[in-house]
Order: sequence, then C-alpha cells, then structure tokens
Amino acid sequence: MSRLARSGPLLPLLLGMALVYLPLLWRGLPVGHDWLFELRRVVEFGSALAAGDVPPGWAPGLYGGYGSPIFLFYAPLHMLAASLLALCTGSSELGIRLALLLTAGVGFWSARLLLLRATGSVSAARLGAGFYVLHPYVIGDAFLRNAHAEFTALCLLPAAGAALLGARERPWRAALGIAAGLAAVLLAHNLTALVAAAALAAGAVLVYGAERAPRTWIAIGGGAALGLALAAFFWLPALLLSELVRPEELLVGKFDFHNQFPPARSVFGYAQFYAAGLLQPAVLVAACVVLVRQSPEGARDRLLIGALAAAALLLFLLTPYSTLLWEHVPFMPFFQFPWRLLGPLALAVALAGALAFAEVERRLGPRRALLLEAGLALLVLLNAGPRLGQVEWAAPGAAEASLERGPLRERSDGATVRDEYLPRGAVHEVARGRSRAASPVVSVDPPAEVRVLGRPGAHVELEVQAAQPTRLRLARWAFPGWQLEVGGAPVELATAPTGAIDVQVPAGQSSVSLRWVGPPLRRAGNWLSLAALCAWLALALREFRRGGRESL
Repeated sequence: MSRLARSGPLLPLLLGMALVYLPLLWRGLPVGHDWLFELRRVVEFGSALAAGDVPPGWAPGLYGGYGSPIFLFYAPLHMLAASLLALCTGSSELGIRLALLLTAGVGFWSARLLLLRATGSVSAARLGAGFYVLHPYVIGDAFLRNAHAEFTALCLLPAAGAALLGARERPWRAALGIAAGLAAVLLAHNLTALVAAAALAAGAVLVYGAERAPRTWIAIGGGAALGLALAAFFWLPALLLSELVRPEELLVGKFDFHNQFPPARSVFGYAQFYAAGLLQPAVLVAACVVLVRQSPEGARDRLLIGALAAAALLLFLLTPYSTLLWEHVPFMPFFQFPWRLLGPLALAVALAGALAFAEVERRLGPRRALLLEAGLALLVLLNAGPRLGQVEWAAPGAAEASLERGPLRERSDGATVRDEYLPRGAVHEVARGRSRAASPVVSVDPPAEVRVLGRPGAHVELEVQAAQPTRLRLARWAFPGWQLEVGGAPVELATAPTGAIDVQVPAGQSSVSLRWVGPPLRRAGNWLSLAALCAWLALALREFRRGGRESL
C-alpha cells in the first residue's frame, strides 16, 4: 500500500485540529470562565520579566500596585511562553492565543510519541494522539474554562511517559527525557504534576517490575530526581512558603471537593464544560473486549491492563464513594473538582484505545485496518464537534481593553477568584479602587517632602527631606523577598497593620530604596535548578556524541 494511502487517516485528524485550534489566529481570545484572570496573569508576568525579575516571583501591578507574590506559587510555563510571544507580537492577548496553538501541536506530538512506543503501530499512535488532543475535556480546558496552565500540563503529560518506555534500550537518553518531561509538567501545573509523578512510578513498576539490570532503575530514578531539581526554583518556594499566603481559600465554598462530584450523565455527554463525550466509554468497553479475547502476556498487555486499571481508578475518584480517599490522601483536596481528573483519564483511555487498536490491526489485513482507522478518526472528529459550538470569542484587542473596566477592576485588579495568593495579614480593602500607577507612598507621618524617582513597580526609589524622624507607609505588601535600604544601609522591613510596608527615615535628607530580590528559598532554588540544567546539558552532550559515534 502506498505511503499516501497509509497516511490518509492522518489528514482528517489534522483537519480536526485545524478546525478546533487554528481559529485562535483570527477569532480572538476564547471567553471562558477565567479569561480575564488568565490575561491579567500573563500581563503581570510579562511586566515582571521586563523589570528584570527572572524568574518572576512578584506581580507588581496587582491590587492597585500593592502587588502579589502569586508567581512564587502559580506554575509559570504557560505564562512564560505567552509573555515571550507577546514580546514578539506586541500583544499579550495574541501571545496567549499563539501559546495555546503551539501547545496543542506539542500535545499531539508528545501523545503520538508515547503511543508509538507503547504500541509499535504508527496508525494506533496517530489515532490515539488525535483522540487525546481533540478530547472534549482537553478542548474545554483551553476554550471554555481558560485553564491554560492545566491545558499546557495535559499536552506535556505524555512526554515523560514516552521517555520511560525507552529506559531499557537507551537508559541515559530516557533519563534525559524523564527529567525534561517531569520538569515541564511541574512548571506547567502543580496538580497535574502530582498525577504525572504517580503515573511515572506506577508505569515504571508495571513495565520494569521484573527488570534486573540496575542501570534501568538508576536511569529512571536519576531522571526523576534531575527533573525535580530542574524545577526546584518553582516548587521549593511554592511548597515551603505556602503558609505565608492563604491556601485555605482553595478549599472552601465551591472549591470544596465534597460539593463537586459530577453526575455520570454530565461526564459522558457534551453539555458541561468538563464533559468527556460519548466516545470515551465506548473506547474503554472496546479495550476491555480486546483484553478478554487475548491471553495477557508481554509488556504491551501489561500496559493495557495498567491503562484500564488507571481508568477504573480515575472513574472511581469521580464518584462520592471515593470521599474517604479525597479526605485522607495528601494534597488531593487541592484538586478541588474531582472532574479535573478527566484530563489524566483522557490519556489513560487514549493509551488503552491505542493498544487495543494495535492488537486488532495485527489481526486484520492492511486494507481493512486502514478502513477501520479512517472510521475511528471520523468518530474522534464527531466527538470533538459539539465543543466548537460552545466557544465564545472576544474580538481581537477587546480583551486587553476589558482589563480596565471589567470584573478585575471591581476586585482591585486581582488575578484569582479568592485572593488565595494575597499575603497573610494583607487587608486588600486598602487597595480597592487604587490605580497601579498611583504613588507608592500611601502616607507620611509627620508630613515631609517625598519625591518618587523613576517608574514605581517592584522597585521603589524615593528621596525624602524630613524635619524630624518620619514614617512612610508604602503601597507594597510586606513579604519575604524585599530588600530595603535607607541612606544606602540595609534596614529590616516593618509591617503595617494593613499588611503594607512601613519605613522609618531619620531627620534630614534620605534616600529610600525598596527592591524585590525574591525570598531566600527562591534564590536557593534558582541555583539548584541552574546546576541541574548544567548537568542535564552535559548528559545530553554526552548522549549526542555517543549517538554520533554509533551512527558511523
């Protein structure tokens, strides 16, 4: 059969991806649940980058210029990609749209690579990858929820798994892939990273449980450790400084998982923004039938059993019967919505479906297998179709203008629903109605002459002429990471009752410098990640040279 004929079913899948994702180029930004919050985060991340805060930790324009340490806790990868693309295009909104488009392409590539290594079948790999990237829940993340961090993580999730499956043949190359894949998911979305770590551990035991060669396990463990080190600059402060903000806000009200178990009819349908569609249960049933009709043996059969077991566990966690697990397994309550597990479930179903299709393909002749693949590709497109009619679009350019007059303005320019990354002790009412361009000096007691130098942000420079010792109250929240100097000498921060920064200056002329340098944990994480990156590059260079010698 010709190459064109064999690649035929790839064309409708690519067409489906084009119909879903290419409108990002001309339709504008999708107007979903968190679209303005998402835009505000990207705008602030870009502002912090431009001010030299690398990697960003402080959002200088939130809460009327009081700022927020949100970037110490909110995974940065999507915001980084969108900010860099915004720098190239001159528009934060366009940067987000291009980042989503590129991420979808990465998702198809990484899923196809995982499924190709799992099945050994080009047809099964491209069909499963299409099912995954065009899955209604994955599309909903990008267009209906504006959960762009989670969407990015889901698109990167298969990459580490693909590297894991090559650990026996090329252990050190696999270590590189595991490290890069795990670090990427960690930097894309905190919660999906927990799923990725659990899936990698389970997959390693499933595939290599009887493996006696120590280098395989050394490569897997070393790759995971290196991945953690690569992302240490983010997860170290995010984990260890969380009590300085308000993580309890992530667990109350509508964010309490007890109130969010979805009914089955809404999961296997299309009406809800988190729905998975009718094709998903059909794929699971078909995979079970294939498994029952064959004798389980070999790595591929173990993978099929593992994928089905993972799907069963994830489906169970969607039901109220799993409440005990949600209440007692560490970090699970922070998933907030059990239906968030539909993203990892989509990958488990794609893996099970691809493995089942590969088994059927081996039993059919090439022509019948090609016809079956074409029919299934059509079902994948039909399963994604209902999402297209649910997307609303903001006209190009309208989103950025909405930042000044929309709901964010009413909430004093926050970037999350419940102010969970506001420093503990900060009274956000004092920031209500303030402009981020307002003077960084809130009050001077007793009165003195104060001159603001330069453009205020995460770096405040003042000149003060005072007849007597004076207290300045600055419109910046007190938080570890600020460096304060008065008259060129370091001074310890003082916290006002509102959570703002108070500065005592002596009589006479003084200079005041307040600069964000990041907390010590962030700086330690930066050095650890830099060392890990050097180690990763050295190992990559070694593998590249070895590959070059083997090809000669």
